[in-house]
This record gives sequence, C-alpha cells and structure tokens, in this order.
Amino acid sequence: MMSKKLKSSNPEFATAKDEKVYDNILGNEWSSMFLTQGAGYNSSVWRWIPVEPEEWMLGERYLNLGGVVRKSVFDDIVEFFKSPDGNPWHRNYDMAALCEGIGSGKSFKTSIMVTYFLHLLLCLREPQRYFKSSKSSKIAIMNMSISEKNAKKVIFSEIASKIYDCDWFKERPWTMPDARMPDPNCLSELRFKNNIFIIPGSSSWRTAVGYNIIVGIIDEAGAYRATDRSDQAEDIFNALERRLGSRFESKGAIIIAGSPLYESDFLERKLHEADIPDSRVFAKRRTLWDAKYSDWDGEFFYVDRINRVLLESKPENLKDIDAIPKIPFLFKAFVSSVTKAYRDFGARPSPTLNPFFEAPKVVIERYNKDRTNDPISKNGSIENWLTPQDQNAFHAIHIDLALTGDACGFALGHNAGTTEEGGIKIYIDLMLRLKGSKESPIRIGKVREYIYALTALGFPIGVVTYDGFQSSDSMQILAGKGYRTEYLSVDRTMTPYSNLKESINEKRLDYYYIPSGIEDEPSASEVFVKECMQLEEVKGRKIDHPPNGSKDVADGVAGVVQNILENSNYFGTVTVGRA
Repeated sequence: MMSKKLKSSNPEFATAKDEKVYDNILGNEWSSMFLTQGAGYNSSVWRWIPVEPEEWMLGERYLNLGGVVRKSVFDDIVEFFKSPDGNPWHRNYDMAALCEGIGSGKSFKTSIMVTYFLHLLLCLREPQRYFKSSKSSKIAIMNMSISEKNAKKVIFSEIASKIYDCDWFKERPWTMPDARMPDPNCLSELRFKNNIFIIPGSSSWRTAVGYNIIVGIIDEAGAYRATDRSDQAEDIFNALERRLGSRFESKGAIIIAGSPLYESDFLERKLHEADIPDSRVFAKRRTLWDAKYSDWDGEFFYVDRINRVLLESKPENLKDIDAIPKIPFLFKAFVSSVTKAYRDFGARPSPTLNPFFEAPKVVIERYNKDRTNDPISKNGSIENWLTPQDQNAFHAIHIDLALTGDACGFALGHNAGTTEEGGIKIYIDLMLRLKGSKESPIRIGKVREYIYALTALGFPIGVVTYDGFQSSDSMQILAGKGYRTEYLSVDRTMTPYSNLKESINEKRLDYYYIPSGIEDEPSASEVFVKECMQLEEVKGRKIDHPPNGSKDVADGVAGVVQNILENSNYFGTVTVGRA
C-alpha cells in the first residue's frame, strides 16, 4: 500500500494518510530508505514518513482517540499545525495561548500537541543535523509548571501514557537502533534515541538552562507568582523564547495553557498578543460548557457577562448574555459567585481573586457625574479655575511617595459636612499621579511644588501626610514652612481602606471620574477607579493590588479620607504655611 503523494513541490515532504503496512515490512535501513523515497521524501533527511495531525489523533496505529477527543480539541490542534506549504515544520504559529475553563481538557490537548512534535522529531533521520546544531546536543521538550511535582503529575504523565499506549511508538522498542520508545531505565524523564528528551521542569526559568528546547510548555500559566518587581511566568517565557529562537527559529513552539486569574495576568497578556497584526500566536479562549457540553439539549440558565449578574429568565436580547447548560455543579457555582464561576469555568478573568469591594462596580457607579473638568491639565499642571469649596473646612493632603518604577499618588480633600445620620462627608478636590522610572526618577521637590501651588490657590491645608520611602526630608522642609506634617501608613492596618470603602458605599465620598481619552496615559481619576475595583483583601489582614496592578492613587485618597475622619471635629480657620 502506497502513501498519498506530495501536497507541495518540496521533495522533503509528503502527506501519508495510511502507513499501516510500512513498518510491518521495515526490518532494515534499506527498506526504510526505499519507502521514504517512494513516498516522495528525501531519505537522507527522513527515516519515517510523518502523518498529518488528523491521522495522528484518530489513526488506530497512532493515538487512536476516535470517540474520545472532543471536536474543539481536534479542531484547535489541526489549525495550529496547519502548514502553508506542506512542510510539517512550517506553521503559521509558533506560540499557542490556551485559556480554558477548568475541566475543558487543556492538559489533554497539550499532551497531544507534544506527542505530535515528538512524532515529527523521531521521523527525522538526524534531528540535530536538520536543525543545524551539533550532533551531541540535546533536543528537549520541556514542561514547566507552578511546581516540579505538578510538572510531573499533569502534562508529563499525560504525555507518557499516550506514548506507552501508542502502537507507532511500541513498534520500535528501545533495544532497536532506530527505536521510538523511550529508555525504560530512565525514570525522571523520557529519553529517546538521537538525544531527544521530554523533561518535566519546575517553576524556575533556570530549569531550561543547558537544553536546546524545541517545545516549551508553560502549564497553569495564570497561577505563577508575580510581584511589582518580577513575574515568574514572564521569566520562564523569556528563557524558553531565547532558547527556541536561537536554535530552532520558528520551527519550535511555546505552548501556554491555563485558566485565567487576573485581568492582567501572564496568560491574559499572551492572549492579547494574538490581536497584533502579523502575530504568530494561536489564541483560544474556551468555556467549559463550549468545550464539554457543546451538544447540550437540556435546560439553560442565563448570565449577564458584562455586569456579572445571574438572570431570572431568558432575556429577549441575548447580546452579552451567556446561555449556560443547567448542569447542577455549574448552576451552583454561578449562584454562589458569578465572577468566580466565570473565572473558573468561563475562562474569563476577574479583576481580583478576593475583592475588597464586595461589588466592585459600585466604585464606577458612585462618582459625581456633575464633575466633568479634571483639575489637572494634560501637561500635568493644576488648572487655574480650581479654588477651595470651603475656606473654613479642614483640608488634607496625602502622598504615597515613590521614586522609581511605581507611581506617586497624591490627593487633596476636605471635610464637606455630615449626613443626616452624622456620617462625615468628604470631598476629593484633586487626584494626581506622577510616574517615575530608573532612568528618570520622580523629582521629590516637584511633589512639594504642587503643595505650594495649592496654597497659592487659596487652599487652607490642615495637614500633609506621607507614606513612603525617603519622605522624612520633605516632611522637614514642609514643616519649616509652617505646614503640619505627619507620617501615615495606609498599609499597616486595614482601617484607612475600610474607611474609604465605607465612605463610597454610603455615598459620603464625592470624587470624580474623567478619563483622559488616551489609551496608554490614563488620568489619575481613571486610575483611582480601576485601582479600587481591583483591590484585594489578603487573609483579612491587608489590602493589596493584584500582580502587575497598582494602588498609588487609591492610597492617596484613602490617606485623605483617614486624615479627615481623624480630624472630624476640627473646624474654623486653618493655619497655613507660605510657599
């Protein structure tokens, strides 16, 4: 039985849909060369004839997944490996970003992709020579995960089980010179002939050092640790990308898979790279119900995806509405928490894992819509029209001082009286955000200049508080000019942020929200609203921002609220220093 002929004119490559007879008669090297040449291959390059992804998944001699593999998984793998010219090493994509709900089968999908890459490698007569590297170099497929234990347990075990169950591999045991099965004596990794390895990595980019990595997998990509200073997943990705690019160019691949956590997590950022023109990123976001219950014919329940609200009945207009199979565990998850259910099963990230505001959208609903002019101009100066609302009210400034990297948050507000119940009302006169960098750090003196400018505009500043590194010098200078200065940390206790949340929830905080209209240069009020919506409560002891997030302006406003509440009995003329 002969294979199908070439799809392209390239003499190295052909497409074989049926190879069942070949290896029954391939008992020696001469037979192998004869058959590869007869199929249109260059036998000096290819030892075996690679099959297409469809045959690899469904063929009885291969993974034999007919009736097991879901259509969504099948379609994604076929699309990812589609070749523009018939060369199986030429693809339109060199990165896959798979964002899927828990239980969607992303580990299963990744293991199939890895075994197909292994199939292509083993079909090459001399892989190192083909990729123009030294004969002794190790070619590795490496699986990285949030821990070494997880790397071995999930993807690696899925890959190993598929290899040991596949006839194509078993036809050539390790004892044969042209073996396809791995070395049975090597238990920590899968070692194949021609220095080909499949290795379970860890959560450290250093694991990749020393290997020529042709395929790198980053599993549970949304769950890696990230701080303001480092991003674990990004470090791993960069290490893998350097090794792939320098050795295999676009023939290798990085496969990133996981369920989303934050809106700005590593996985989400890679998904968005697919939107860049000429991107080589294959990105898929798939819900559990799309992946597993696409043919559901039972009852549905309905959820507003934008406002994250469970609806009582089917709406007439289904725009932005998800119809979800009414499967008990899914329905229960959405009843418990729409945001968390979308994150876990709907492949939609949440602004935060444990939101400080029980209903974060309240922050964008409660701003004063009559305030339409930003007191800070486009060039960062204070607008001349800004004047005090009440000369006799207690005014406070709080500054979250930063020098590099982070931004400096600055806010001014005053006591605006009381509610009928006696609650203190607070008016935020101004929000400001100054950005610094290692190359161009924030000039601390400039922060003081804003204070002097506000005094010149007539604001009776009762106290200026600082929370941050190297604030002592500024506090001494301001004190020398007659300002009352104090140190106030909004992080040591939850009180300042609890007061901020309560003042917003009770509509006692008058603040503005005026977007800049510039995508990469948000206004301070824009940042404040976003920061508040993303605030997290950490173990009931601390308020923080998500990885790669911020809370600079929110710190400034929280400090102002705290200052005014602490000075709620202070009325009358305020002693103000002179610039």
